[in-house]
This record gives sequence, structure tokens and C-alpha cells, in this order.
Amino acid sequence: MNENNPLVLVVDPDPIHQELLDGMLEEHMTVLLAGSAKECLEIFNFKHPDLVILETNIPDMDGYKLCQKLKASSGETGCAIIFLAEAMSLEEKMVGYRHGCDDFIVKPFQPEELLTKALRTLEIKNVQKKIIQDSSDAMHTALTAMKHSSDMGLILRFMESNAKCHDFEDLGYCLNYCVNFLCRAVCYLKPMAGIYLWGARMTPATPCSWLCVSIKKNL
Repeated sequence: MNENNPLVLVVDPDPIHQELLDGMLEEHMTVLLAGSAKECLEIFNFKHPDLVILETNIPDMDGYKLCQKLKASSGETGCAIIFLAEAMSLEEKMVGYRHGCDDFIVKPFQPEELLTKALRTLEIKNVQKKIIQDSSDAMHTALTAMKHSSDMGLILRFMESNAKCHDFEDLGYCLNYCVNFLCRAVCYLKPMAGIYLWGARMTPATPCSWLCVSIKKNL
């Protein structure tokens, strides 16, 4: 999302309402207009807006179902959706929340209310995306550190043992231990690591590291 110029899709079958909403928002964001569910879906799938302001009463599809479709196709973090409607009961609002909407604007409303809710909803959605991205980055960093520390630990243990070897028999024993350890490691599969290997067993285990992969290629 471009925080300085977010992309907003307004869905309302009334051209006059479209013009009014466009005028209220155009100074702060780029506004796209749609008059039907079909037109909304076409624009949404092509432009991927950051926010959809959706009239609940549209002619070719129930507004709640359209909201659900938009949420389902907008990915992990989802597109922010604000329902635009006449006076609504608590039950109707709960239905809207269950279908994925983020907020409501009840007609009639002032331009300041529309703009404030739109900007606040976009800000919340941006924070959610950042949290998810930071979490993903932290997990990747942790897995990489774990794999590399395991590799380096094995190498250091071999070097320490090698330094204590008194003859070729001791050196052979040390090498045999390391090779056996790596051969057992490459017999396992870890889909989460993104590397697929096969061996004696197809059982998830610890992530295959670069050292294991290198040994596997040269066995």
C-alpha cells in the first residue's frame, strides 16, 4: 500500500453518490468507481485497491456476499472494507463483521466522518501488514541462524577432534562420526525448509542445512 496515496474503490449503484464520495476523498487518495458487483470484482482483481467503500444495497449481488468474495481474494492481510448503509441494527452490523467488513458508515454522514474512518481503517490495515511481515522476517532469520549454528557446531567439533588425533585411526574415527551424522540427517524431509531430499525414511525432521545438502550432492 502507498501510504501517501492509497487506492480506494467506491462501489455504489447511484452515479450521484459516486460523484459525492469521489469529491470527499479525492484530495487524500486515488478513487476508483464501480456501480455493480460485476464491475467491482473486475476493478478489484485488476487494480488491487487498499480500501473498498461498499454500498450494502447493490443490484446484482448481496453486499455481504460481495464483501466475503473480496476478502477471500485479497490475500493473507486482506483488503480493508467499509460498509456504507442506511441505519443498521446491531444484528445487521454483526452479520457484516462476520462477512469480513472492517467498519460501517451510516447515512447520512459528514465528509469529515467518511475521510476520518477511511484513513483510520487504512492505517490499521497497514499496521497489521507490517506485523505479519516482521513476524515472517523474524521466523526466517531464526531458522537460518539455527541451521548455520548447527553446521558450524559440527565443523568445530570435527576440528577439535581432529586436533586431538594421534594417528590415522583416530582421524578415520572422527571422519566416520561426522559422515554418519550427516548421512542420517539427509535421510529426512523438511518441507518447511523448502528443500526436498529422500533416503531411507520419508519422515519430517530438522531442517536440511546447506552443509547437509552439499554432502548429499557429493555422496
